[in-house]
Amino acid sequence: MPRWYRDNLPNVRVSARIRKENPAVVTIGHLEKFWDGRSVPIGDPALRSLLYIANTYPPPTALVVIPAEIDRAELLALPLRTRTASALIQSGFLRDSGPLSVQDLLAIRGFGMGSLLDLMCVAEAAPLVRSEVSVPATAAGTPDVVGKGTAWRELTDVLELLLAAANEFHGAVTVGDALELDLVELATDLGIAQAVDSHKIRDLTDVGILVGVIDAIRDLRTNMPERKLVIVEQYLYARTRATLAELGQTFGVTPERIRQVKNRIAAEIEELVGPEIAIIAAILRRKAGLVVRDDDLRRLLDTLFEYESIHDPAVALTRRIVEAALEYDSERGVCANREAREILDGFCKHSAALSDDVGLIDEEALRASLPDEEWRRLFELVVERSGLVRIGDRLALRSTKKARAKGAILTIGRPATLDEIVAESGLPRTNLGGLLSGIAGIVRASKTKWGIEDWIEDEYEGIVTEIKQRIKEDGGFTTLDRLVTELPEMFEVKEASVRALVATPQFLLRDGIVSLAEESEVALRDIDDVADGVTAEGWPYWSFRIHERYFDGYSLAGVPPEIARALGCPKNGSIRAVVSRPTGCRRISVNWHLASLSGASVGYISTSLSRLGVAEGDQVRLVVVKPRVVEFRLFDPEPGRRERRRSAGAVLTARTGDTRTAVLLERLKRRRQVL
Repeated sequence: MPRWYRDNLPNVRVSARIRKENPAVVTIGHLEKFWDGRSVPIGDPALRSLLYIANTYPPPTALVVIPAEIDRAELLALPLRTRTASALIQSGFLRDSGPLSVQDLLAIRGFGMGSLLDLMCVAEAAPLVRSEVSVPATAAGTPDVVGKGTAWRELTDVLELLLAAANEFHGAVTVGDALELDLVELATDLGIAQAVDSHKIRDLTDVGILVGVIDAIRDLRTNMPERKLVIVEQYLYARTRATLAELGQTFGVTPERIRQVKNRIAAEIEELVGPEIAIIAAILRRKAGLVVRDDDLRRLLDTLFEYESIHDPAVALTRRIVEAALEYDSERGVCANREAREILDGFCKHSAALSDDVGLIDEEALRASLPDEEWRRLFELVVERSGLVRIGDRLALRSTKKARAKGAILTIGRPATLDEIVAESGLPRTNLGGLLSGIAGIVRASKTKWGIEDWIEDEYEGIVTEIKQRIKEDGGFTTLDRLVTELPEMFEVKEASVRALVATPQFLLRDGIVSLAEESEVALRDIDDVADGVTAEGWPYWSFRIHERYFDGYSLAGVPPEIARALGCPKNGSIRAVVSRPTGCRRISVNWHLASLSGASVGYISTSLSRLGVAEGDQVRLVVVKPRVVEFRLFDPEPGRRERRRSAGAVLTARTGDTRTAVLLERLKRRRQVL
């Protein structure tokens, strides 16, 4: 770096890339130590980092690089880069005399910040150039304000650039307006500690950063060969990129050759407008913030280019170059810059760690995990970007049924009925009770209400369980009066329901005293007394009529306990049974609970009924082939009657009296044969 940087900006920190190559170099003032014990050239990453510092903190445009007493032609004797020497020759400056300032040099076409640093470094080391570069004398009446070792007059041109940026990008009118914006931090870093609020910015500067970039890009496009222009437009700064292979095929070269050309073009554009693009991008990033919605970022760019023609290819390319320099990426309609993405990755991990078993998140703890107040201000945008969702007033990883159900209860804030949960969550009422039963931490507060476990002193586990619990509490028996008084009041159940359950085979009721019945005391009838008949194979069957709900997953209720026993189902137990007819059906479930008011039940029958081809109103026989094996058969008491009935479109309202009579006669005949 030129000595000007070491003298005037010694405390500016260098990048991690430079510190990696030499840990002793922390600031610009330490750069002299860079070559200690080093013999190989500086690497490209470190070089780009130094160029970035130079672009961020450019020297004053009035700074004299080549004094007047030096013959400009002698500059060609210096070990300059080829690009620097070529730009000087083509400019015609070497034929003139007088001093060359930073402003003069940067006005040369193709003479960017890289060439300026090259000339300054070489000139400072050359014997033909004096060691001290100069700045014009201080004007009378202008106060000398010292900041970071640099006098006010040495920073006049930098202030001009800052003021131009404030006016161009922030709409500032006075110097005070500009320094109230985010340029204050940059101005402080450059040593400007005092501002003047009495001057109009347009009275101080005619600098137009964006216009200058557009003009430079326009000239570049005009003089660029077709192949390079296609690479720029379709790959380097394209929103939808062609591949290197596709471009190589277009021009008949290898993808590697396209990559090499692309790298040279990128370096050329960086050399041409890199410093200006860096300034524009830095200001836009500060205005947009770490995280910003896609639409807001697009509007910010629209405002920047609002006075430029959208049909000008140079304007369109400049905009895409600025977008690339911003280094934002977009997810779910929210952009994040490079600095923010690491924080966002950690946010997503914290979200998962702070969620419960259904994915609801401790929002307060998640907010606290963000690094500072600025991030907490962006919390809702971060939530959108991370794909988290709002369920009521709760935050969740995903909008699952369980998360919506639990979120609804938490939003209601008290034990709620299924209808209230449906209204809050938007979930269907079907099987909602079963869904709630499968969520840890949610219990029944009563027969009709569900709530969070911590809210409820006595969880409702069903009337049967509550009856058993009180029998156990009272030493093996309790009074019917206690049950019909206490349970309806606590759990919103009807007294008639309590009495009906006490009368099931699960319990014994004698003289108002209720106790549990022994399973051995449960009396069952003979299968012949229960079956509606037997098949030709001698297998008992039980008949039932089809309802549409069976096809929707509902179980067949009211099955006689004797049928369940014949299928091998134990008391207060369940089994799975194979369906041998029709073939290809899933196994059914058989459940038999002594406390059931409707007897045993058979589940998972929809597949069997569908394969059997039955419809609502048809009568079907459940045939007990042997333990754990059943058949389903369609029963038509009058052959062809079912088809005639359907073709006529009649409503299926046939009574079963004749059928039941026939079944009863068949059962009596069979019993007579047995006897």
